[in-house]
Amino acid sequence: MGSLHQNTSRPNIANFTDFRQFLREFTVFLKASNPHFSYRYFARRAGFTSPNFLKLVAEGKRNLSSESTERFSEALTLTAAEKTVFEAMVAYGQATTDEESNRHYQRMRKLQATTHPSKLLEQAQYDVYSQWIALPIRELALLPGFREDAAWIATQLWPEPSPQQVRRALDLLEHIGLMVRDAEGVLRPTCDNIETPSMVISLAVRNYHRAMLRHSEAALDRLAVDERNVSSVTIALSEKQYDRACELVNQLRSTLLDLADIEPGNASKRVYHLGFQVVPLSREVGK
Repeated sequence: MGSLHQNTSRPNIANFTDFRQFLREFTVFLKASNPHFSYRYFARRAGFTSPNFLKLVAEGKRNLSSESTERFSEALTLTAAEKTVFEAMVAYGQATTDEESNRHYQRMRKLQATTHPSKLLEQAQYDVYSQWIALPIRELALLPGFREDAAWIATQLWPEPSPQQVRRALDLLEHIGLMVRDAEGVLRPTCDNIETPSMVISLAVRNYHRAMLRHSEAALDRLAVDERNVSSVTIALSEKQYDRACELVNQLRSTLLDLADIEPGNASKRVYHLGFQVVPLSREVGK
């Protein structure tokens, strides 16, 4: 099959995690570089009966099957390496569970990092959120007596991870800039935030929340009542009241963050996780 485009200003597939965004930007490139290109032209080359199938997929109105993914790769004249990444990207984008999303994301990033080492940083950012111990370690470093000793840090966390897991978490935190070494070589937390694609962060944060919920469940059996505070309220809310409840939770979260700033780490003795959930327990009446 002949080439549809020139090799200038061509979207780099390694810069994408959303295959639909990749298709939208590739379409813009094809329209600019090939005067013969149109959605109908693409459909004819890819063997689709719907003349707007590319447009529908790019806009999220249609999904791709394995066969359709193969046809898209051919019609876009992707290289063998790009084709493999595109297949993983489609599987990631169309996954229906977090388990599938995590599996396909890891595969996609591994393939992209093979030819684009810069993607290793994005992988590290994903790992920091996905591994529950990383952010608690960063907070632990604010407390007096903190030691950059993986075995010691492991004994300070509950449930206790392995020293190897701690060492990897420290390396990740330093790699992405959430912890840095001062003039004396001491590893300290920074105030920097990290930026990754929202789709990836959303998946990684869900991994983190899921791990924290498991820890909260374990705390009910393993910690004394005076060491943990687990409570809830079950109420019926209107849509307006639900929005207000979420607003109050957000305000409380901000207040707690301000409290930590007012009374910095030297007054703290322990790292806590405070979780807030406002989730439906019923369907809307009448639906």
